[in-house]
Amino acid sequence: MGHPVRTDDGRVLVAEEWGNPSGAPVVLFHGTPGTRLGTLLPGLAEQHPGFRFLAYDRPGYGESRRVPGRRVADAARDAAAVADAFGVERFAVVGR
Repeated sequence: MGHPVRTDDGRVLVAEEWGNPSGAPVVLFHGTPGTRLGTLLPGLAEQHPGFRFLAYDRPGYGESRRVPGRRVADAARDAAAVADAFGVERFAVVGR
């Protein structure tokens, strides 16, 4: 079950966490189309036990509401909201 994350403009994104809770945080960005559930290749968290993976359904995908007029640059603010919700100050990003 996903973790609802409220953004500073009142939207709700749905996020997920895998891997080591005390590991180095990495925010994963899924391709189009896709959702947070398709971002993690089978066994990735087990193969890399030193990492904490976070992913979210971008607006218009999965359980996150669509946002008309959205720009690619808006993803930075959404990723920061997800990181804040999970108590993460600094993180790496990976997209596919």
